[in-house]
Amino acid sequence: MATIGKRISKKTIDDSRGLVSLSERVKIRIEENYSYILGAAVVCLVVVVILVGFRSYKDRAERRAQEEYATLFAQWPAVSSNAGEWEKLIPALERFVGEHGGTRPGLNARMDLAVACFNAGRYEDSLKWGTEVLRKTPRGNDLRPLAHYQVALTYQAMERYEDALNQWNVLSGEGFPGLERLVSWNKARIASKKMDYAGALEHYESALKAPGEYPSDALLENEVSAIKRKTGAAAGSDQPGAAAANP
Repeated sequence: MATIGKRISKKTIDDSRGLVSLSERVKIRIEENYSYILGAAVVCLVVVVILVGFRSYKDRAERRAQEEYATLFAQWPAVSSNAGEWEKLIPALERFVGEHGGTRPGLNARMDLAVACFNAGRYEDSLKWGTEVLRKTPRGNDLRPLAHYQVALTYQAMERYEDALNQWNVLSGEGFPGLERLVSWNKARIASKKMDYAGALEHYESALKAPGEYPSDALLENEVSAIKRKTGAAAGSDQPGAAAANP
């Protein structure tokens, strides 16, 4: 029995030594790596400070850009202004984009450039700025319908009708409310330019059924009447004796 007690006592002492040894080893390990642990903590702190500072800097940059953009927007010409008036605005907008391109007002200014260049007759430049807005904005962004609209109008002005149709189809497919009337009207005009009068009348009918105030019913009906006159004249010229009646 005494031998067993001695064994238990010795085992307990050995276990105790093992525990002490383990705690000492942990302590030593921490002391050995203290400088590294402290360094890691300092790095984390520096990263946090940098991120907070960067956010603060971005906020200040946004506010400054908004203030300057408001001043710039006050120079916006009237809708009826001639190409020369729009041309005057373009350098200021380009300068603003160069200084504040990474801000939300900088993105708005790109959209403004697409409009200004279009009204100045600079269609290639309008296309460049409009497509840049599309490239920089995700689906659902409120600038996307404006950009699609402007790019489509620019393609129409350049007589690139298939490209314009693609833009109108994308605009229609993205489900922006209140635009179906406008989209159908422009599709009708493109079909008419391509002398697809049946297709044009179909799109005009869709436009008249769609909700909205622009284009007005009167404008749509006038354009429908003009197409019907064209198709009626063409049908009349195919009738026997038409040439004799209209020498």
